[in-house]
Amino acid sequence: MTDKTERNVKGSGITVNVINTDSRDTIEKFGMARGVSINGKPVIKRMAAWKEIKSVLERAKSYRS
Repeated sequence: MTDKTERNVKGSGITVNVINTDSRDTIEKFGMARGVSINGKPVIKRMAAWKEIKSVLERAKSYRS
């Protein structure tokens, strides 16, 4: 999920921060073990396909415009 997302957003101006959730403390800090957050707000709280992530990113970009 992370590799494909990083490859697909390259050159788009989107910054991807990958967080390793192997640590219980990290899971508690971010509130989820897998998922996607935009500007610190969880939008997908599970593993997601690139198609879903792309859709969420496009919606987020349209709100910023």
